[in-house]
Formats: sequence, C-alpha cells, structure tokens
Amino acid sequence: MRGVLMLTTVAAFAAFMLGLEASAAPASSATEAQLRNTFCGQIRNGPANDWSIPRAAARQLGLPARLRGRTWTVLARGTPCAFAMRTTRVVLRLWSKTRPGGLMRSGDRALRGWICGKERTPTGGRGSPGGSCLYLGVGRRFSFIQLGSLPLSQIKRLAATGKLPAG
Repeated sequence: MRGVLMLTTVAAFAAFMLGLEASAAPASSATEAQLRNTFCGQIRNGPANDWSIPRAAARQLGLPARLRGRTWTVLARGTPCAFAMRTTRVVLRLWSKTRPGGLMRSGDRALRGWICGKERTPTGGRGSPGGSCLYLGVGRRFSFIQLGSLPLSQIKRLAATGKLPAG
C-alpha cells in the first residue's frame, strides 16, 4: 500500500511539473489555450542539481531513480515563453540558495508581483526537482524542472504518455 501511495504521489508530481493535460484535444479558444502548459525550452548550464525519487516510482515512469545535471526544462501557462525563459535564469540563481518548500525572495524588477517557490521531492525522495512561479491575481505561471540528461523530445513524450519508452 505504501508503494502505491508513493507511486501516486510521484505521478501526481510529474503531472504537475510536466504539464499533463486531462484532455489532448486542441484548445478551442484563447482562454483554453492560456490554461494549457507550454514547453518553452531548456536552459543549459544552470545550477547543478541532484535529486531522487523512489525506485518503484522511477521504474513505473521509465526514469532513473537519481536525476542529476545542469539542464533545466521550462514550462509556462498563461505566460509568454520568452518571459518564462528569461525570468527562470534569474530565479535559478535564487533557487540554489532556497530550502525545498521555501519561497524565493528577490528585489529583481522582473519578479515584481510573482511568488516563486522551490518544490519538495515526493515522499521517499531527496533533494528538489525544481520550482514554480505564480503571478498574483492572474492565472499566469511558469515552472522549471531538472530531469537529468533527458532531451526535450523525451520529456514531451513522458508528459504525453506518462512513461518513457524502454530502451
């Protein structure tokens, strides 16, 4: 039972961070399009990160249990990708100084009106996979996650299917 709970927690976390949508149907209006997550790109040579998820959950997702690297994948919802990519570079400088579950504080003009936090790893893991920033009063946000050496194409496949292909 505990393993199922951990797996559910990791899957829910992966869905949140990777932007899985309940429906794969295309957006029928601008409002619906703004509610979908968009993969903006990857930032290479960001801060080094080393985090892990429980082995059973990693096996289920087709991921290694330990993820390390300096490449960060950026997602946005209701926020232009150019802004999300540029601002994530600023936030990553704060991210490495913040404890998991903590808020990042900055006097940077680009972050006025934004609340940014460092994510916690799901139960049974260690470290922090990334973080999210939310704009006050409006449904705008962007997130960033470090998934080892996975290229953007494989991350998109993981988001679409919930699992990386074997091999």
